[in-house]
Amino acid sequence: MIQSSVEKIVAGGFGLCRTPAGAVLLCKAAVGDTVRFSASKKSAIVYEFDLLAPSPDRRAPPCPKFADCGGCDSMHLNDDARLAALRAIVSECLGEPESVVQWHLVAGPRTRARWHAKAVGKGIALGYHAAGSHRVVGAESCIVLDARFAGLAAWVTRVFAGARGHGEMSIGLGKNARPVLSIAWQGVLAGATWAGFDEGVRDGVVDGVSLRLEGTSEAAIIGDPSVWLQHPSGNKIKLPGGSFAQASESSNAHLVAHVTSLIARDQSLLELYCGSGNFTLMAAPIASKTTAVESDQEAIDCARANLAHVSKKVRFVVGDASTFVVPAGTHTVLLDPPRAGAREACANIGKSKAKRVVYVSCDPTTFARDAKVLADARFVRTRLDAFDLFAHTSHVELVGVFER
Repeated sequence: MIQSSVEKIVAGGFGLCRTPAGAVLLCKAAVGDTVRFSASKKSAIVYEFDLLAPSPDRRAPPCPKFADCGGCDSMHLNDDARLAALRAIVSECLGEPESVVQWHLVAGPRTRARWHAKAVGKGIALGYHAAGSHRVVGAESCIVLDARFAGLAAWVTRVFAGARGHGEMSIGLGKNARPVLSIAWQGVLAGATWAGFDEGVRDGVVDGVSLRLEGTSEAAIIGDPSVWLQHPSGNKIKLPGGSFAQASESSNAHLVAHVTSLIARDQSLLELYCGSGNFTLMAAPIASKTTAVESDQEAIDCARANLAHVSKKVRFVVGDASTFVVPAGTHTVLLDPPRAGAREACANIGKSKAKRVVYVSCDPTTFARDAKVLADARFVRTRLDAFDLFAHTSHVELVGVFER
């Protein structure tokens, strides 16, 4: 057994300890904890440890399942300590002092989530994975979910009675602000499950369900499983079921408003990884003309519908944003890539004559990497904002502005 103290919180929300054998990462630790644990040669991550002397940064987690669930990695930290951890993570990833970042604390209830499901006996276990494990922890009392999901986990569990196999479910809100589900299932479903989905739509429990069984080419559709997001433009926008969207409607409103304020007025705009038009809807009216690129055809179809009323026309392109050639005359490039970042796209931007880049990132590590690519192309970062969009977690969204 090794005794040590937690030095700092690093990316992923882990507490860093120094040992004679090297650095060890502790799950759900706090700076200043005195701990004892068994080291493993297979992994530097420790999920179970004895807390000998707790840090004053700790608080009693408001969720009774926190100790078991892997969904919220920072719920044990008081508000000041969690913000300090977020600041330290960003600062370390960027290699810069915390003072360069402007913070926006706008975390709201989640209107999107992903659940795991596994048949157990005659029922299913439904919820989130336990930390460092594929064991499922029940989601029926999840405190970070929007109130409109109340009772959904219990209903899904009843409907799936008799199922065999396992799967994943993305949940969101539909056009009528009722839950929608996008399910991928490997195994066999009971006949009563299909009848249960029909009844759920008919009785207004859910707006719709999309269900894809392993080995089938298309999903079965019951009701309308489309995700609809209340947008800060005042409109509702449609997203494909199961597609990416910010986890909270209210948090997304703050992020979109900020990004929109960074778009150069009456200048040509290229948006990469545009999705269903979350940023496009308010950015396009500001730009002189807009080209929006997204690889997902269904997302582009939604984007076209979402922007049908916008007076300034947008050129939508179904294609790979990472290899898309920046059109001549482009002034501003807006990009919101997945967690893996956009190194190749940034290299292409560097070869263009674009003057401004607005980069939205959900991963400070890949953001820092890609910022160096832009810097090599003579872009200078002129602004950096950090958004706390995910309550009780170590996740942070960055928005950087680069100009040359």
